[in-house]
Amino acid sequence: MFIFSWEKVRSYPVGFEETYRMYPMDFEEYLWANGVQPSTISYLKDCCEHLKPASPSVHDTMLKLFCSYIVVGGMPDVVQTYADTHDIGKVIA
Repeated sequence: MFIFSWEKVRSYPVGFEETYRMYPMDFEEYLWANGVQPSTISYLKDCCEHLKPASPSVHDTMLKLFCSYIVVGGMPDVVQTYADTHDIGKVIA
């Protein structure tokens, strides 16, 4: 098994390097990226906290968005492509 060590690298092909720790979007961030209103998200949180069902229309919309989140994932560039086009074919190709 090969383990890469940055200490062994003598130089980089560019003048500098910046390291960023990035994480995929969670579902709430995905909802924001897809234009879901903050009031709707607040409504959903309230439903969860009080263990009451969401309205059928909100439930159906969130279920569709959750299914697309599963396919699209949470990587920002891919989510942006999906939010701009709503074309699954462009994000899974």
